[in-house]
Amino acid sequence: AECADGVERVCLGDENDVLSRYARFAEREAPDAIVRVTADCPMVSTTDIVLTTGMLALNDVSYVSNCYAANERAVPDGLDVEAFTREALALADVHARDPIDREHVTPWMRREVPWLCFARGQSMDPNWRWTVDTEADLAWFRQMAELTDLSPACGTDNLTALLRARPELARFADATPEEARP
Repeated sequence: AECADGVERVCLGDENDVLSRYARFAEREAPDAIVRVTADCPMVSTTDIVLTTGMLALNDVSYVSNCYAANERAVPDGLDVEAFTREALALADVHARDPIDREHVTPWMRREVPWLCFARGQSMDPNWRWTVDTEADLAWFRQMAELTDLSPACGTDNLTALLRARPELARFADATPEEARP
């Protein structure tokens, strides 16, 4: 389809076309790079944001993520930080056709542009699930906050230590919502 800006691309024209919204912002504001963190991930650390953006700046790649090592998840779902160039975003916007690519912004980039993923080598179980998508998820985070300090300065380390000491409290990415509850 030819979109309102005259460029031919897939235009879902709905709330699920997050890629298009990112691309319109980047066209208007012209940043060198874009950092993607999502609101359903309250435990993302500023350290990972700085490391991810630094890796993008220092390497000849178009996309960097903190959550994979050797194409396998290395940190819990919910700690994801992604950084990518404006050029990679523009390419994705023009070429991405799959609705999943349009909704989740970066899958096309991970398949089609030079990229680098790294993990900090933390002692976390990469199968843990630390996202807030449901009321049960929010209740779990509230319970964890009663048991340990989840502040930005030390929350990730404290939650990791708590779940190592009390594994029965952990929730897992592949669990159904009912199974994810502690």
